[in-house]
Amino acid sequence: MEPIVTFFAGTTLGGIAGYLIRIFIEHRLAKSLSASDRKFVAAREFRAKVNEAMALFQKPAENWNRSNRTAHAMRNFVSAIDLAAKDFAEFLTGTGKTRFTDKWDETKKYCNTTLPLAVTSGDIESADHAKQSFLNHVEELLSHAKTT
Repeated sequence: MEPIVTFFAGTTLGGIAGYLIRIFIEHRLAKSLSASDRKFVAAREFRAKVNEAMALFQKPAENWNRSNRTAHAMRNFVSAIDLAAKDFAEFLTGTGKTRFTDKWDETKKYCNTTLPLAVTSGDIESADHAKQSFLNHVEELLSHAKTT
């Protein structure tokens, strides 16, 4: 009788252990998929905010030749995407997060100091160079939010 009880108990414990392992694996997979889904949504929202803020610059091309409009657009650009950038950075890890946050800090500094000076100088060539440099900053930021 004792071998039957031992066999039954071992089988039941084995079944319970297997079931618990299965639940743990399913939980980890669901959590992993959920995190990647949240990262995808954050990247999409970041790109949408950047594109929305870029509309301030790309519709009237003369914005770059008028310092007050450009300065206003820069302040709006930085404030519009600052929260989205911080939210997106939370989903990056390691060097990716460091590169993104460093580039965002560099872009904010550029938008608040270098760009307004270049535009207010009155030199059209300087303003055009500043515009191209700004677009390069934005393109690099967006490269971190690719989802494919």
